[in-house]
Amino acid sequence: MTLDRMLERAVQTSPDKYALLSRDANLTYRELGNQVNSLANGLLNMGLKRGDKVAMLLPKSVQAVVAFLGVTRAGGVIAPINMRLKTDTLRVTFNHLHPFAVIADPLYQPLLLKLDKATQSPHRIILSGKPQHSAANGLHPVYFDDIIKNESQRPPGLPLDEKDVAYLNYTSGTTGIPKGAITTHGNLIWNTRGAVEILKMDARDVLMCMFPMYAHPHEIFCRSIYLGGSAVLLDSMYPKTIARTIELNHVTCLMAVPPFFRTLFPLARSGEYDFSSLRIAEA
Repeated sequence: MTLDRMLERAVQTSPDKYALLSRDANLTYRELGNQVNSLANGLLNMGLKRGDKVAMLLPKSVQAVVAFLGVTRAGGVIAPINMRLKTDTLRVTFNHLHPFAVIADPLYQPLLLKLDKATQSPHRIILSGKPQHSAANGLHPVYFDDIIKNESQRPPGLPLDEKDVAYLNYTSGTTGIPKGAITTHGNLIWNTRGAVEILKMDARDVLMCMFPMYAHPHEIFCRSIYLGGSAVLLDSMYPKTIARTIELNHVTCLMAVPPFFRTLFPLARSGEYDFSSLRIAEA
């Protein structure tokens, strides 16, 4: 089993079910599969080779999940990066990565321009939206939406193996230079399978993980895809926003660090929001 085959299984069994739910966009499994194929084909047409690394500077979003799965489907290695790191630390990380391309939010155009100059190695830039300032003129980006719209939705058909590296999970850098921990397709599948069996999750579950996109990003979507369930994407730490999202989407499984749950206790006691759907609070 690989991420590629796991997604394809969900597309075949639940094509019209929502795979991803967010404030900005919802995607069914069929739509998710098509977008992942389009991005994978776009990257391959740009020259991506098996094992090439692609850095990602995106908040938690539908596009971030598509980017993760699209890179791996093309045989590449995705490297989600903490956008809050200082430029000097990011420069060291990029020099270590030597990424084939960078998929980024337009907000990070000035940062990418600095990194290009500091590393003296221009990167292929894929932006998740339209340019917002003149920095784009020095980057010559292509656009995520254009790739999704114009590339083939047929699977590239690359033979992936569970021993292939799927992504680099970078450490926080609090005690030194961030290091990319190698994570294979097999690592992700077995980690996911163990969690869903122990917690007795199934396809009816609606999962929400509060980790940021650069910290164990697979926890955000792997379990739901493995099950053919739904994942809610929320890039906010405001307790009322989180409570409202749980209520509106009938979230059943919530994953977060322990202090996070303490912020929800007053709202749960107040009765202002309906938490009745929630059956698993995982820390």
